[in-house]
Amino acid sequence: VLFYEFLKQGLPKDEALRQARLAYLNESDPLNQHPYFWAPFIQMGNSMPINMPRSGKGWWIALGVGVLGMGFAWLNRSRKIVA
Repeated sequence: VLFYEFLKQGLPKDEALRQARLAYLNESDPLNQHPYFWAPFIQMGNSMPINMPRSGKGWWIALGVGVLGMGFAWLNRSRKIVA
């Protein structure tokens, strides 16, 4: 969760992972600080930051299209074709 929060803040992927690891190590108990719990998470490939949109307009549009699509599907399902 912290990794994605740091990505949302605009950090590069490798730095977001580093900050998430450090936060995890500072907040967890000594048993969970063992590398077994955090070492498998590595960053590979492009480490450029992800440009995430700041507004939630895209979700509202997708939700509206989905609701309209379900409405049309329901209307078409309830119609009976008379031959």
